[in-house]
Amino acid sequence: MDQLWVEVEENPNSEYLPMRVFETQGEILEADSIVVEGLTPGGSAEVIVGWSSAGDGTRTRVQFAEVTDSGAAVSVLVVGGDYGLRIRPVTSSGPWDLGNSDERGEPYLLLPHETKISPETP
Repeated sequence: MDQLWVEVEENPNSEYLPMRVFETQGEILEADSIVVEGLTPGGSAEVIVGWSSAGDGTRTRVQFAEVTDSGAAVSVLVVGGDYGLRIRPVTSSGPWDLGNSDERGEPYLLLPHETKISPETP
């Protein structure tokens, strides 16, 4: 099996994340963005993109794969750029921006195995 290495430097989008290594349990998939339901209790579907340091913060592709972490159950790991991930409701519109109050940043997401993930067309 392959490994996914995740390390996010301190940045305006998300907190610092020291290097973590996850063992993949299948193919590593990549998309311009993904839609995920159920990130927050009772929450609507949300769009996730990667966030990069290029241009002081721009969107980039996301990668996701089934992984195990230190022998734990299988989960789905979602990673983005060197600035992590950017997340917003599917109902939000306009350009991605750190100043948009509908959006939030995360260094990465580790989701339950049964989480439904759909690639989105940008």
